[in-house]
Amino acid sequence: MHGSIHKLQCNEPCGVDIWENDAQVELGLKEMRAINLPKCKNCGGIARPNILMFDDPYWLEYRSQKQNAKFQKWKGKVFKKKQKLAIIEIGAGLAVQTIRFNNNRLVHLNEANSKIIRINPKQSKTTRPMG
Repeated sequence: MHGSIHKLQCNEPCGVDIWENDAQVELGLKEMRAINLPKCKNCGGIARPNILMFDDPYWLEYRSQKQNAKFQKWKGKVFKKKQKLAIIEIGAGLAVQTIRFNNNRLVHLNEANSKIIRINPKQSKTTRPMG
């Protein structure tokens, strides 16, 4: 939904490439900072995780959009066939509730055929669905 820490993109970005994050970042304990940051495979500048940050105009979202299109197609099939749906939500908190709202909406739309299994010892309460 918001990208993946397992993928990198250029920080600028210099292009539209997204690639596997196999970077080994070394931390300087004395300096309390990263010593070597991942590099862009094209321009050599700093690379960053392909994750949407707040007010982030540089996030390359096409990978997430493609995944969302597949999800929407799958969800349509589940609802059309009135299949039962178990949503296992692990660690989604209340600070950024996108995942929770999405899951609550799925349960609301699929009514009796959906259940959420929420695993979060500190923030387990449900919220109202959006939309």
